[in-house]
Amino acid sequence: MHPKIELLENLFSEAKNDSAYIEKFFDELWLEGATLPTAERRNVTERAVEFVKNNVPLNPKNIALSQLAFGFISFHEGNYEKSLLELAVAQKLFSEIRDEDGMKAVAVMEGVNYRTLGELELALKSLLDAYQQLSKTGEYKTFMLFCTYNLAEIYSETGQYDEALRFHQLNIQLCRKADNQHLLARTLNGIGVVYQHQRNYANALDFLRQSLELTEQINNMPVKARALTDLGNYYFEMGDFVKAADYQNQALGIRQEMKIPNGAVTNLIHLAEISLKQNNPDSSILLLNDALKIAEDIKVKAKVYQIHELMSDIYQSKGDLLTSNFHFRAYHRIREEVQHEDNEKKIKHLQLIFEAEQTKKENIIIKRQKEEIEKKNIALQETIDELTIAKIGRKARAITLIIAIVLFIIEDNILYFALHLVATNNYFISLVVKMVIIFSLSPINKAVETYLLKKVIKKKKREVIL
Repeated sequence: MHPKIELLENLFSEAKNDSAYIEKFFDELWLEGATLPTAERRNVTERAVEFVKNNVPLNPKNIALSQLAFGFISFHEGNYEKSLLELAVAQKLFSEIRDEDGMKAVAVMEGVNYRTLGELELALKSLLDAYQQLSKTGEYKTFMLFCTYNLAEIYSETGQYDEALRFHQLNIQLCRKADNQHLLARTLNGIGVVYQHQRNYANALDFLRQSLELTEQINNMPVKARALTDLGNYYFEMGDFVKAADYQNQALGIRQEMKIPNGAVTNLIHLAEISLKQNNPDSSILLLNDALKIAEDIKVKAKVYQIHELMSDIYQSKGDLLTSNFHFRAYHRIREEVQHEDNEKKIKHLQLIFEAEQTKKENIIIKRQKEEIEKKNIALQETIDELTIAKIGRKARAITLIIAIVLFIIEDNILYFALHLVATNNYFISLVVKMVIIFSLSPINKAVETYLLKKVIKKKKREVIL
């Protein structure tokens, strides 16, 4: 079992006895999820989500995190359509519990999906929106790292290298603060690639080497293969074809061992290009034939037609026009198929994105409606409370009036007998007693009002409990 899967299993086991561990489970999933074996990752996540849904009492935040987890792992499985639909539900759940940071964590994953689907405008919108919120609160730290890294990569891919460097440099600080070595290695590599684009070759080599060294320390083989590939491209551009081939071969070995066929095709193509530069076309043909077989097996048509184009050029340079023409025709046919399929995917993705964005808008409308209803309920309750207090006040005054009448009657009777016994008719004593009664009416009224109010509050509490 993968050691990180074992850690997730242990956290899940602890959560069965103490539900506080479920958030630790999700935190670890965000941190390590991208590098975990697909089947084991989904298995442990699905069991954890089932536990969350059946745990009593239900924890709304954990339910929302569970839905985010599904969107997260569907993305890393390459199922972007499913991921976006799952994230739309997560967005609604976080909205219902008013977790703004959770909503922005979802927005990060939506942005990452959009970037992968080629919708860079929507990706930037989602990621920048999330960045504004999460950079202020400091919550969902791993998603903040995803956010800044993907922003940097988008700017790099679109040639905005200064912005790319700004976000990559920020991500270095965040990665070191969070001790996230895996994403730090990717970030260092990304900076090296940006510097290479800017023809700042000294810095490019420095950062590419830093990335490679870190991947070796943390034993992150997929990122190591990426770093080796980019170092190979660097030396190819520098004209050092021996070093370029060495790095590409190392990357190829890792990807073949880890069964990453798409990456292996990339390395074989680079090695074929190096062989061409070394005036060894026959070696290039052998490498491209290997690459073509893998690319056709995994149905990566974009690389299939790229290989046919290269082979057409090589055979033309060798004077074998018949074979060159075969590959040239295959290149055009497959490229047209890819363009047709890309257009179909584009339409499908646009429909999916429209539905996801529509769901987000509906969630916002529902949220506003709920807030408006809550405001009206508060205002209504305040009115009811005011009417209740007014009613209690009238009732208290009525009771006070009755008490006053009773006291005056009693006072007259008591004074009549008392003054009769002492054989005097002191008008001053009678006046003093009446004044005392009159001045005591206000505190009596307040006491009665307080008593009646407490009685009403006690009754409401009983109704809430029931």
